Amino acid sequence: MNKNLDLRIRKTYMCLMNALLELLKEKNFEEITVNELCDRALVGRGTFYKHFTDKYAFLSFVLNEMLNHYIERAEDESNSPDPPSYYIAFFKAFLQFMEKNTESFGSLTSSSMTAVMLFSTSDAISGKLEEHFRGDVAAGRVLSVRPVYAARFLTGAMAQSARYLVEHPTEAKRDEIVESMSILIGKLYAADDAYENPTGQE
Repeated sequence: MNKNLDLRIRKTYMCLMNALLELLKEKNFEEITVNELCDRALVGRGTFYKHFTDKYAFLSFVLNEMLNHYIERAEDESNSPDPPSYYIAFFKAFLQFMEKNTESFGSLTSSSMTAVMLFSTSDAISGKLEEHFRGDVAAGRVLSVRPVYAARFLTGAMAQSARYLVEHPTEAKRDEIVESMSILIGKLYAADDAYENPTGQE
């Protein structure tokens, strides 16, 4: 969670997050009301609506907070100077996030849950990846496509791969998926296919 936030706001968010996770053990997300959420968290409705438009916006916030935890851990563990290694660590963290939290949000299981999780986190994933791709280019690394396209391409590939793994646990092979992703990421750094950038823009 953003450490720059006021301490009271951070405490409010944590209380609401914990309340949501508790309620999800008891009932489906669709059945949970904002009133129940606020009562369980001991937070006023006015305070809730000051920060979130509805419970779906709050769910999106919770999912992104959880994903950031996994990504930050992956960034700490990725020490290799080889750029693709970062994206593989990122992907593994994303897979772990999807696997662990599909279970946590059991009331939204299967395609419903994975769709919600992917939709809620895709912008954050794409933004994070684009930031790193731009950093790679600034450091002299050669990409085969523009960073903005590389980020969106990789976000889609990661999202669909994770979804397949979660929704087809008996068919999907985690190691094979990670290896395939590694090959795709490597293609983004194929120097012989470097993108042309006549405008000078990244």
